[in-house]
Amino acid sequence: GYEAATAPSSSNKTAIGWALGGLASACAAVLAFFVLLPPTEIEFTNATAGDIERAITLADGSDVNLQPGSEIAYAIGDEQREVQLLSGAARFSVQSAETPFTVATEEIDIVVTGTEFTVTRGDTAIGIELHEGEIELSVLDEYQATLSAGNRAIYDRRKRHLEVLRRPLNNG
Repeated sequence: GYEAATAPSSSNKTAIGWALGGLASACAAVLAFFVLLPPTEIEFTNATAGDIERAITLADGSDVNLQPGSEIAYAIGDEQREVQLLSGAARFSVQSAETPFTVATEEIDIVVTGTEFTVTRGDTAIGIELHEGEIELSVLDEYQATLSAGNRAIYDRRKRHLEVLRRPLNNG
């Protein structure tokens, strides 16, 4: 014969319902993460102390040379190209692309599409030196400046002041 089967008690039904609901929520969250968010590479990288520099090639082909004791965080993908300079100094050689490339500190955002420049973040100042091309600076979302090749900018963190040092034109 037949075996007798009993229906689960109401407390078992509630536990099963909660478990299935939790599983469905977790699956929906994982699916949303991979489907709704653009593909992005997120990494944290820091240079070692001492005299060691570190060369990094990002997913978009741009190169970053970190000076000793420097640290960056970055997210590179189809929809985003952003580097945060957390400490120290780095030289950037940015590959051209439609998506702008942003280097951010707490006070200054540097936006480029393809160029070469150096950013030095100190306790009292942030220095930017442009080697090639042109870059846009946005300072505390209050004002903007444009640098051309050979120009430098120094941001005084205490005075909250940006000074742009323009290279004289060579008329020779």
